[in-house]
Amino acid sequence: MRIAFIFNWHLMRQRPHHWVIQASQRGHEAHVYTPGRWPWRRLTVPYEHATRVICEPLHVAERFLCRLVGPASPWAQRLRAQAAARSVRLWESLWNGQTQENYDAVVFCGAVPDRVGRKSGRTILIYDCVDRWDGFPDAHPRAREFEASLVKSADMVWAVTPELARRLSEGSGAGKTHVIPNACDYRHFSGAIAPRRPRSWTAGTPVLGYAGHVGAWFDWEAVLQIARRLPQAVLWIIGPHTGRIPRAVPRNIVCEGFVPYERLPEYYAGFDVGIIPFQGDLLLPGVSPIKLYEYLAAGKPVVSSPLADAVACAGPGIVEVATNPGDFPRLCRRLLSVAHDETLVKARQRLACRHSWEERWALCESLICKALVPEVRGGRKAVCPST
Repeated sequence: MRIAFIFNWHLMRQRPHHWVIQASQRGHEAHVYTPGRWPWRRLTVPYEHATRVICEPLHVAERFLCRLVGPASPWAQRLRAQAAARSVRLWESLWNGQTQENYDAVVFCGAVPDRVGRKSGRTILIYDCVDRWDGFPDAHPRAREFEASLVKSADMVWAVTPELARRLSEGSGAGKTHVIPNACDYRHFSGAIAPRRPRSWTAGTPVLGYAGHVGAWFDWEAVLQIARRLPQAVLWIIGPHTGRIPRAVPRNIVCEGFVPYERLPEYYAGFDVGIIPFQGDLLLPGVSPIKLYEYLAAGKPVVSSPLADAVACAGPGIVEVATNPGDFPRLCRRLLSVAHDETLVKARQRLACRHSWEERWALCESLICKALVPEVRGGRKAVCPST
């Protein structure tokens, strides 16, 4: 099959990158349409993982002005609208078969670009929804409306959580919405590796770790309560900061910053317990944390906010769910006592192994194959590999 993926390739390695890698490994042509990258930034994922990468021109001045004047200003809104219009033109040209390439499926991954229409039915059109976009603080005021038009135009909708699927399946999404949670690269995180420790770490000090973006959804209140009630432990926060950081941070909180994906296993090996402290009434029902499965693949127990995936994986000594910030210190203390129990380490890894990207993509691939009409499409047959 020929499959086109539309998303920003240059962000941290996330779900769409794994779709492309899995599709390529299973013999499909995986083409990626992405905005151009900042020339001084290194690639987070090498282009070689895709069959072909097509970069849109990068409008550096627009991005610079948006950051300079702030996302809520009229100038920023106008510039974002222009960028959205370009995305829509690309989106519709692919969906309507107006590009030189003929695709069996086009998968849009990422934030809702704008209102879209559809004029042609020659390609399977898929919307991969990984978040509730209108729940973000800087969400476009018409994000919900734009997403509704996207769902209406799509042949198929993938949602990362049952709550998102329920919401998207209302109205025009009925009968074409499927729950496909996130997963992990099990082999990458489950191997034995020398652990890396936080700076100023002393032998015997427990490490409670978080890896990922630190944005508006990050629950600093929960983290601060852990730091104050478990002063003997180190809280290791790994990842870029795009949200508010408290002014008075206890000394046992260590912020590491961005870490390349290739080096994450050695950081996870240095954790005793992985934490996922998230907040936001609108955002939480639509979050499927990749880090949950990565922590488990590394054999680490997890304390998480009440996310759908965490609740589904909950079990003593494996995943504990904190219903409020005050639960985090108590549950972390409980899991520290069983963090290195060999029986539980193996149980965590067995659980993670059942949530691999290979398993997830096999499901996606079967859905695409069922949706494809078994006839010649654009002068050739759409071939699905045997499973």
